[in-house]
Amino acid sequence: MSTPRFFKKEELEAILRAVVKHDTIRCKITRKMHDEGKSFDGETPLKYEPIAPLVWLLTLTGMRPGEALHLKWEDVDFQHKTLHVCPDPVSGWRPKTRQERFVPFYDSPALERILKILKLRAGQ
Repeated sequence: MSTPRFFKKEELEAILRAVVKHDTIRCKITRKMHDEGKSFDGETPLKYEPIAPLVWLLTLTGMRPGEALHLKWEDVDFQHKTLHVCPDPVSGWRPKTRQERFVPFYDSPALERILKILKLRAGQ
């Protein structure tokens, strides 16, 4: 088994800059949309879903992307400050290790704030 490689500070900063750039890209209202009378209430729609919260979650926990994408709000325990990574019986997805585990976030106040904000935005 190979030894994990950690990002250097400059590499991590470059990734986070790219994420912020990605999240600020917006579609331009085309002439065709304008001619068809489509309105966006004065706002240009997002071209992509924001990925910054996902990248922060992956960076601050070391979780695999599949693990993070299968999290549900009931898997987030703010009292014990853990994330429950477990199989998803609906989709049939299972963690690579095939075992459930708990990922702590008690040592990351930034991640706790991000999760609380996301939960509020989700109306949970």
